[in-house]
Amino acid sequence: MRDSTDLKLPREIQPNLTRQIEAQQKIRRKLEVLRQFDIEGMPAGFAIPNSLADFRSWSDPSRNVQKLGSSGTTDRKVSPHNEELMLEVVELLEKLRRAAQTRTKRTYTPLEQRLRARDSELQVQQRLNGALTSQILALRNDLLDATKATAASEEELAQLRQTADSLRREVLDLSRSLKLGLRRV
Repeated sequence: MRDSTDLKLPREIQPNLTRQIEAQQKIRRKLEVLRQFDIEGMPAGFAIPNSLADFRSWSDPSRNVQKLGSSGTTDRKVSPHNEELMLEVVELLEKLRRAAQTRTKRTYTPLEQRLRARDSELQVQQRLNGALTSQILALRNDLLDATKATAASEEELAQLRQTADSLRREVLDLSRSLKLGLRRV
């Protein structure tokens, strides 16, 4: 993955982009762990987060799950770039809560477990592909806008050069005229 400093973005945008990417990675990791619980069953002693605040503060170093920094990270209005991920979180938490309430745990054969895991991974990859495609399209649009602005600037620069050349010629002509006029006197 490219570091945000590789992108030609204004300096004030780079730290925000880096934080967004890090937060999204933490959210995706939490989703992976919860999906694994959905497939394999809830581990003993695990409490399903009851709210997005609980989800945000949940950390489990043994599973490489880290706490999310800002409460705005889980808020769709504050962080619209996380909206799709947070919808997945809400759906998965609801599904896990319903499963925990029924207390009936279905046992899956090893083949069924592998198929469910692959289906879950395929869904994750499809969502990631969609998100990346959206980002690529947004960056492409930004590049097109920048290219148009560059072309307009280059055209304006060419016109300014022509004006400067014309003014230089006028100054030279005036200078020659003055020299000729002074010689006649």
